[in-house]
Amino acid sequence: MQQAITTQPIRWSKVPSPLTLVGDSQWTDYTVSAKVMIHQSGTASLLGRVVNQLNSVGPDHSNVWEGYHLKLSDTGSWALEAVMPDKTKRTLDQGDLPTAGADTWHRLALDFSGERITATVDGTPVAEVTDSTYDHGQAGLGLDSYQSSQFDDVAVAPEPNR
Repeated sequence: MQQAITTQPIRWSKVPSPLTLVGDSQWTDYTVSAKVMIHQSGTASLLGRVVNQLNSVGPDHSNVWEGYHLKLSDTGSWALEAVMPDKTKRTLDQGDLPTAGADTWHRLALDFSGERITATVDGTPVAEVTDSTYDHGQAGLGLDSYQSSQFDDVAVAPEPNR
C-alpha cells in the first residue's frame, strides 16, 4: 500500500491523518507486523489493540482512536506509545536506531500477550513493557501527516497457545 495523497484533503470525518484498521475489535493476544518505507519527513506507525476509533477528536486534533502504536520516524527515532482514553499520549519506551531512515524498508512488529507488549524493529526487540490499559482491539497502519510512505507484507497472527 502506498499513501499517495500528500496534501490533506477537505476533512469530512474526524480522521486528521491517514489511518487503516483491520480485524476484529475483540482480538486480544496477537502479533501484527508490516514493512514500512517513509519517503519524506514524518513517521509511520504500526497500531495494535485499537479501540474507540473515530469516537472523538483529541485535544490536539490528531488522535481519534485509543490503543498502542509503534512509530518510526525518517530520522531513526522510534517510540512505543499508548493513546489514552482522554486522547493524550503516554510514552511506554523510546529510542533511536542508527540504521533507520527515509527511503529504506524497515519491518515493525508489535506482539501482545496479556499485559506484555514487545516492539520489534527489523527483527530486533527494541522494547518490552507491561501495560494493562488495553486488552483487546484491532490492528492498523498510520501516518502522522499526508506524506508519501509505503507499507508492505502486513501480517496479523494469533499468539501461540491462546
